[in-house]
Amino acid sequence: LGLATIDIIGQRMRPANFLETGGAITADLLYKVMELVLQKEGVRAVFINIYGGINPIHEGAEGVIRYMREHNITLPIVAKALGNHQEETWEIFRKNGVKVVTDVSTEKAVAQLFQLLEGER
Repeated sequence: LGLATIDIIGQRMRPANFLETGGAITADLLYKVMELVLQKEGVRAVFINIYGGINPIHEGAEGVIRYMREHNITLPIVAKALGNHQEETWEIFRKNGVKVVTDVSTEKAVAQLFQLLEGER
């Protein structure tokens, strides 16, 4: 999932970071992920691609949103989140301004990221 996502993004942009969380998605883990990813200067957007087989991905979404709120993050964020508690995850993201892609296609999700960034110009 992760390396394929980097390859797709890399067709048109230079990814600033590749971060694979592994299992055990929690709010605290995704909060720390956001902290780590956004430390790098020049990050223009965040693309989240998570799959929850047994992982409750809505908890991860809560960590992302908590970080966004506490640090006043306004850059574009696109999330493709599928699996355990996906509808709840989509709602959490949508309510907080994150562009949600419900399609299984990572290519389509990344296309949404490109559109958001091109709209900034």
